[in-house]
Amino acid sequence: MTEARTALQVALHDIRGFAQQFDELHRWASWFTKAESLLTDPTPAAPYHQDLLPPDADLERRQLAAAVVQGWVFGGMGSWNDGGPADPGAQREYERVGAHLYSALLTALPAATNGA
Repeated sequence: MTEARTALQVALHDIRGFAQQFDELHRWASWFTKAESLLTDPTPAAPYHQDLLPPDADLERRQLAAAVVQGWVFGGMGSWNDGGPADPGAQREYERVGAHLYSALLTALPAATNGA
């Protein structure tokens, strides 16, 4: 669980930094900031799927699960992967940080739910 948490924190930090560089992505920066802050929140609350874990789950599991839910920006209309910068070089980085976050989320979710 520690490795998954660290990987998620790094991915969120990187994608937030990238999003802050572009007007068309800037709104996502606050989304990623909130997800990252949930990793250390003493009373973490996911914006939805609050029933993902049992009520007696330990704090680290609740923090990680809340960060995953907040950080899930893929799929659906208006999602992260619906846009990107026009510059081809920036587009490659957009895809890289998006794939990095996606991978970290897919690792962190089972770590949080299984407590492993």
